[in-house]
Amino acid sequence: MDETYIRVKGQWRYLYRAVDKTGQTIDFWLTGQRDERAATRFLIKAIRRHGVPETITIDGSEANAAAIRGYNADHGTAIVIRQVKYWLLAIFGEVESAGTSAREMERLPLSHDAVFPYLL
Repeated sequence: MDETYIRVKGQWRYLYRAVDKTGQTIDFWLTGQRDERAATRFLIKAIRRHGVPETITIDGSEANAAAIRGYNADHGTAIVIRQVKYWLLAIFGEVESAGTSAREMERLPLSHDAVFPYLL
């Protein structure tokens, strides 16, 4: 689960994205806010469409982590939160624009099959 800031019709918006373990987009949501409420709304939307994952990998976003913890508490689930800095940038192909160096990329755990069965 990741979000990025994009311009749509001249206005800046947050694009929340969910991808599977192969890097294919499975869901997205466009919003004007980047906070726990927005992350929760997207998480619920993605789970309704695709089911509850075992693990969700996120970057360092505390809003996303809080949304997952809140979902677990409200629904009695045990979704594991995996936070890995820069990992999602590699999946989404935004490494150059984010200024991530090749040396930082070499340290990333990019073996999807070994990480988890379902990336949200």
